[in-house]
Amino acid sequence: NILLINNPYSGFTGSYHFTAGYGKREQPQAGANFNYRNGKLNIYGNYSFTWIHYLQEIDNVRQINKSADTTISNSFSDRDGLMKTHNLLLGADYQLDTSTIIGAVINGFNSHWGMTALNGANISSNNITDTTINVVDKEINHWQNIMVNANVHHKFKNKGALDVDANYIYY
Repeated sequence: NILLINNPYSGFTGSYHFTAGYGKREQPQAGANFNYRNGKLNIYGNYSFTWIHYLQEIDNVRQINKSADTTISNSFSDRDGLMKTHNLLLGADYQLDTSTIIGAVINGFNSHWGMTALNGANISSNNITDTTINVVDKEINHWQNIMVNANVHHKFKNKGALDVDANYIYY
């Protein structure tokens, strides 16, 4: 007698997505994930990317009346910012036997924020300009990390389990 066993959990699966948005500026996002299982080996991963372009406009007017004098302060900030973010995860599990699985995961993150702001203020006293200030501000923030994990999962016959994880993160 020949007996064939079909394992519905073997093979390749995956998905992807793309999102596009637009307000004052573009805001696309995309990503994909996969899982491949063959016998006792399972390999998986995902990746995502985000691009968010911000426009922020701030205006502030303040008026102070004191006796016969009026002081008006008008300040503004026109900020043009862009954030690009990448996320990546890759992992693998191997089933040593029916009770024990070993695995490893690597996970990374990279985010870059850049912005140029045109800032200024005008101060007048009794409708006569007293002070004018203009400043260009450039801001850059770069955040990144990478994490590595090794793990073991063991199920005991008495229905208990032991999980051991070792992690390392660099940022």
